[in-house]
Amino acid sequence: MTGFSDTPAHGSHERTTERRTRRPTASPSQIPESVIMEGSDRVEFPDVEALSYRRLSLVCRVGTTLVSIPPRRILPGSQVRRCGDRGKLVLPKEVAIDLGLA
Repeated sequence: MTGFSDTPAHGSHERTTERRTRRPTASPSQIPESVIMEGSDRVEFPDVEALSYRRLSLVCRVGTTLVSIPPRRILPGSQVRRCGDRGKLVLPKEVAIDLGLA
């Protein structure tokens, strides 16, 4: 027998619902108008600012909301790709929904 308890950190395979709950979404007044490309699953956000790069995510200000975006999910046509960039951000619709932006 080991000295470790049977917790998620020590081998238990049970998952808590905390990890699966969605983040609270920002109110619509905090998010600028997004443009959903017709016939596409892309969403554009104007006037976005990339503030920092943390843990494989680009931290951006979209309106008054801060979000962490995996750079690999940023689509062609985006002007925001690195820390300090400002301009249009293009994301897959599913990513925008997951981040509470759409």
